[in-house]
Amino acid sequence: ELPNLKKVRVVFQNIHDNDNDIVDFRPLVALLHKKPCLKELSIYFGGDFFAWDRPRSLASRELSRQIRKLRDLKSLRLSRAFFSNDVDEQLLSAVASLPNVRTLELLACECSGNLGAWHPTRSLNISAIARMSTLQSLRLQAVEVNTGALIQLISSNKKLKSCQLIQCSYLPKHQGLGKLATAVTSHPTLKTLDFNLSTDALPHQRTDFVQNFSLGIASTTTLKRISHISVGDEHADLDRVLDAVSTQRSLRKFALTFYPDTMLQPLHFSSLSRIMSRNRRLKHVTLRGTGLPKDACHELRQGLASERSSVEAFDLFAEDAIAPLALQNLPLAACCNPSLKRIRLIHGGKDWYHYEDIFPVIKGLAGNTSLEYLLVTISRCICSVVLNLENNQRQSFVDAVSQIYGLKYLYLDLVEVDPICGKMLQPILKLNKFGRVYMINDNTKENGVQLLSKVTDDIDCLFHHVRENCGVLFMTDPEAENSEGTTVTSPALSSKRSVGAAMLHGESKPSPHKTRRMTT
Repeated sequence: ELPNLKKVRVVFQNIHDNDNDIVDFRPLVALLHKKPCLKELSIYFGGDFFAWDRPRSLASRELSRQIRKLRDLKSLRLSRAFFSNDVDEQLLSAVASLPNVRTLELLACECSGNLGAWHPTRSLNISAIARMSTLQSLRLQAVEVNTGALIQLISSNKKLKSCQLIQCSYLPKHQGLGKLATAVTSHPTLKTLDFNLSTDALPHQRTDFVQNFSLGIASTTTLKRISHISVGDEHADLDRVLDAVSTQRSLRKFALTFYPDTMLQPLHFSSLSRIMSRNRRLKHVTLRGTGLPKDACHELRQGLASERSSVEAFDLFAEDAIAPLALQNLPLAACCNPSLKRIRLIHGGKDWYHYEDIFPVIKGLAGNTSLEYLLVTISRCICSVVLNLENNQRQSFVDAVSQIYGLKYLYLDLVEVDPICGKMLQPILKLNKFGRVYMINDNTKENGVQLLSKVTDDIDCLFHHVRENCGVLFMTDPEAENSEGTTVTSPALSSKRSVGAAMLHGESKPSPHKTRRMTT
């Protein structure tokens, strides 16, 4: 009964029918029958349920017929929604007949958040969609496909802008990987590339892929984003790929997944440093993996701190061994690089960061005006843990944060589990959002008054700012002069001055009613 319904996402969650093992698609089929003008359709199986474990599915063939009638469909996403081979072929044939599909996603598992854990692939015959020519975005994840059909699919879509091939296996037995690498990197319109090569490819197959992939990356001029790049395990020459990426001048975003503890050849992180320092357009760098060597921190710091670096966001997903070292190196990089605005460090440990780990980092960022977002946390949060700081530690920590004038968002395990500390930091972060950085860039009374005018509804912010910058209390309106040449004090400024002066003299905070009266 919704006349303007254009987007539908169907989730089959916690299906446990041990008697029949039947998935009932009749409600979805009825919906598609009533809404042939849908533009986006997503079918997802959640929990531990895999659709192909339930070969009997009610109305699955009718589902293919109804999808064939969705002539206006532009986006289709099937996440773990695969069945027997004949049903899959009918479904993909129906997709191939649609004239306006721009986005196609076929995912056998949802594992993008943990690429280190390899999942079994689902064999999928994509020959039916190999001749599609309308796609602009293609994503295949944890599926086993024919290499030749995939090359044909990529080549047939002349307007393809995004290609994501994550944890896929290729038939026959990973043959043709070199040709696949050439087809992907030489595509004339491709801007986003995610490629995560399976670890079960033979050494000579990976070598063939790495060679063609590196040559293609070095010569392409259209790529803006390269993510989830991983080229296997011990025999993969990742350095060669990174050297090729470092020659790119069009990249905006780069993400690397690596497992160097399984490699026979050492990984030289100088390539990563060059990627961040050479490319003036690179804005976002993400490193994800296990066993990050300790010497990597020095190279990463050099790359981020380079005067030629334009990186604005840096994300590191690491393990316990490297996390403290990364913490020690990030402040220097942030202070040397005025373009760095966001740092996220997430490690897979079981223990919280402690005061001794975090405080030197915050103190090292003193005077920084560019960093706006800082997140330091663990990937497995234990909400029952409480770390209460001592009063002197809490005050020192808050004072250190107050010296980072551009910081607008701060997420630390230490703060989250100490509510008193978090409450003390709220006025500082709010003032930073409204321009407290003027105290470093242009510390004038006019800017101070302008900042106070934006936080008149927050007495904590008013109190904190007039305490650290008392000059704003005695500011007069330079434009408000009467005809006799005498200066007229702004009423709003007078109210702020009264509030601030009362607080500075140790009086209690005025009531909301009194505050409103003074402001009026």
